[in-house]
Amino acid sequence: MNYRSHLITSCKEFTLSKIAFLQNEIEALENSLQTETKSSAGDKYETSREMLTAEINKLGNQLIHYRKYQSLLQQLENRTPSQKIGLGSVVITNQFNYFIAIPAGKIAVEGNTFYAIGLQSPIAQNLLGKTEKESFTFKGNSYTVLEVL
Repeated sequence: MNYRSHLITSCKEFTLSKIAFLQNEIEALENSLQTETKSSAGDKYETSREMLTAEINKLGNQLIHYRKYQSLLQQLENRTPSQKIGLGSVVITNQFNYFIAIPAGKIAVEGNTFYAIGLQSPIAQNLLGKTEKESFTFKGNSYTVLEVL
């Protein structure tokens, strides 16, 4: 079973759905911005336009992040796994299973649960550089790395 390829595919689907959602939201807001008509209460009109513009900018920044995630996943497809835990590692521990790539949450692969986490997450920071059989403590729980794929 190649967990890694399934996890990458799941993460890609996650990012594609987020990108599509954000693009639709931005488009809807831009349509609202264009149809916003100036009323006799000029301040209300300006405030409404500013709020729409701020929301479009916020969603645009999120879109940039998901496109970066998309690019990162593309790079991970061609990367050879290492014995040391790093970006793109699939990690089996005595507590949980992790895929260190992007923060995509819980992913089920053939009855096994994995947590797709970003490199900057606290648990990933504890895992980085470890190899099989190494242990560490995180939030009062003892973890042992059983496999690095």
